[in-house]
Amino acid sequence: MSSKTLEIVRKIENENPNIRKTNPGILEGLEMETRLVHLDLDDSFQFTCQQCGTCCCSGAIQISGKDITDLARYLGISTEDFNKKYLSRDFLLIGNFIDENIKVIELKKVDGACVFFDGNIKGCSVYPARPIACRSFPIWPGDKKPWLLIDKSIHDCPGIGKGSFQTVQEWFEMNDVY
Repeated sequence: MSSKTLEIVRKIENENPNIRKTNPGILEGLEMETRLVHLDLDDSFQFTCQQCGTCCCSGAIQISGKDITDLARYLGISTEDFNKKYLSRDFLLIGNFIDENIKVIELKKVDGACVFFDGNIKGCSVYPARPIACRSFPIWPGDKKPWLLIDKSIHDCPGIGKGSFQTVQEWFEMNDVY
């Protein structure tokens, strides 16, 4: 685990003393770079978006069927046209996304970035209808518990550890996740 990952995990752990109960061995195996940290809705974390676009340019952007419907409506096209134009491939996300029966699809990428990333503004061209994964970043709503995926997008994100602490519930409510 890199020093930045270790710092993120320690900050979360310090702010949420019971986290070791839900994530035993959270600091063991420090050589692992990618880690899931399960959170409770009342656990808190620090994050303030720096509007740099890093999260739009690292890793896959996964969307649900509801996201497809919302984005197609926002763009004024049919879901069939949306699927043909913007989706990369179907796959089932291991560990489930929101519900164990929702299939999660990956958006196409252009030059390594999400197809909806606008490099001129370093932001999302469909921001009002952005997928749940984007609205909830850096926390993923799980089917049983929310989780923080500590991976490349977190390592590179300058907003992690910035701003005041907020609970997962507050973050989800503020970003209309549920």
